[in-house]
Amino acid sequence: MFDGTLKTKIIRDSAGVLWHSPLETDFVTTHRDSPHVTVQVNGYFGACLGACAFTYDDATTPMLTGVSGTAGEGLQHTLTLSGTAITATQLTCTVALWGGLHSVALSMQPAGSALLPSPIIYMVPVTVVALSITEGSTGGQYPLTVTGTGFPDSDGWEAGSAIMTLGGKKCVVISGGPTKVTCTVPAGEGTVDVVVDVGGTSGSLPSSFTYDVSLSPTIIGLSLHTLSLFGQEEQTGTSGSVHIGSELCYTTHWSNISVSCLTPALSAGTHTLVLSADGFGAAAREMEYVLQVTSASATQGSVKGGTLVRLGGTGFSSDCSRLKVKLGQVYECEVLQCSNEALTCITRPITTNYRIVNVGTSSETVSWYPRVLEVVEGDSVTWQWSKVSENSQLQYGVCEVASPVDKCEDADGSGFFSGTQTAAGAGQDGHPYLHLQ
Repeated sequence: MFDGTLKTKIIRDSAGVLWHSPLETDFVTTHRDSPHVTVQVNGYFGACLGACAFTYDDATTPMLTGVSGTAGEGLQHTLTLSGTAITATQLTCTVALWGGLHSVALSMQPAGSALLPSPIIYMVPVTVVALSITEGSTGGQYPLTVTGTGFPDSDGWEAGSAIMTLGGKKCVVISGGPTKVTCTVPAGEGTVDVVVDVGGTSGSLPSSFTYDVSLSPTIIGLSLHTLSLFGQEEQTGTSGSVHIGSELCYTTHWSNISVSCLTPALSAGTHTLVLSADGFGAAAREMEYVLQVTSASATQGSVKGGTLVRLGGTGFSSDCSRLKVKLGQVYECEVLQCSNEALTCITRPITTNYRIVNVGTSSETVSWYPRVLEVVEGDSVTWQWSKVSENSQLQYGVCEVASPVDKCEDADGSGFFSGTQTAAGAGQDGHPYLHLQ
């Protein structure tokens, strides 16, 4: 606690002065009741040397009250804008638009953006006028060209801005433009509507397309009903090209009443076989790709592997190199013999070869990477080292010890040892405890 007298003294070591004469106008300002235009540079306000007041006045603001338009060629539309306080009673402009509802706004200089008493909307209708064909097979898979208005350009069709449907089923677009679009007809039946929808605005031609059974090819029979996941099985049907799912079934023979093809490799499950005949559309039939294990000769075995297992089922292959059998995450079964319905394999642990390297730039920072490694029985570990710098004198080696805290001097000589220490080299072993020399 201080109870005496405190004396202070101020000493000025140096003094400086920044003299403004006269005082510049950007150092001062005055209060104003109305808005003024100001300019600020690096925190300094510019002086107003003239009329800087700015007034907001609805009386001088243009107002947009309506829009009308006429369609031109392709996407072109000529719009007529009406309103008040604009340079003319009406303004006319040309713009590219496709079907849908489009918001309209107006900006004029020097007045700025026009007022909108309510949203101004211009609608471009979508119409469907004509079809290239009005009937086809029930299987679909043939082209249909639709003519109309309000369609998007080719980029819009590719981006999915519009869709076309027959009887509610999507007709996949092949090519499209502002007045014409071609799509692949989906399978269907009866007489259906053709609809083009552009962003929620649609046009249709009701009851304009008929699926005719008499125009449809028919699959009378199939040589196979279940297939291997690997494919390459010969499938016989009727005339035409064949796809299973999205993959082509390569044709090896065809005639007026049959066609043979090599099945593609596909995932397990049910896939649609589609037979396409030029000018007659397509026929479809469901095919099943099967891979099933129905029996196993052994359900337990040695942790060291070496257990013979015979698996029965369907969808295997007679080419054993194409088969891989796993038992959980840490065991596999090497295939010795195989057929489409059975295979024999021998179990073994799945092993991994890990690599550990030295990292660092000096003797103080050098270390092994990774520092910690989790291995299982059967795994192997390779240590690889090199000089951390050109002038480094460090020597490396790897040895096996009884515990992680032991050093190589504690080793009993029965375990792994990489030999004489070297500046660059490698060592490999499969034991759990090894130590940097």
